Amino acid sequence: MSQDFRTDMSRVKGHGSAHNGTHHFIAHRVSAIILAITVPFLVWGILSSAPDGFDGFLDYIETTFGALTLLLFVTAAFFHGRSGLTEVILDYTSGGTRMGLLLAVTLISIGFWLLAVLSIFRIWLGA
Repeated sequence: MSQDFRTDMSRVKGHGSAHNGTHHFIAHRVSAIILAITVPFLVWGILSSAPDGFDGFLDYIETTFGALTLLLFVTAAFFHGRSGLTEVILDYTSGGTRMGLLLAVTLISIGFWLLAVLSIFRIWLGA
């Protein structure tokens, strides 16, 4: 008969929080707030340029306000999406699968973000 003389605290030490949940929570909320602020401006810009079609949208992006709004939106959207997918992966996978999925999500989100930013800069600068 083996008795466990450890306290409740010592039995749970090492299990649980990775001590970075608050950072993820705040970063996710900040990106959500940025999205909530930029979406109305982006929708207004798209709707105001709609009568001129695609050329009107390009004209909107060529303005400093339009380009910066779209850049802020794209950056917040990719960060927010990556953050959410990272939390899902951390909660529901383990082992090598977890590492592979985290790497894939990070590389894909950075790749598409970079593509979007370069496209916006190209239109904005008229290249």
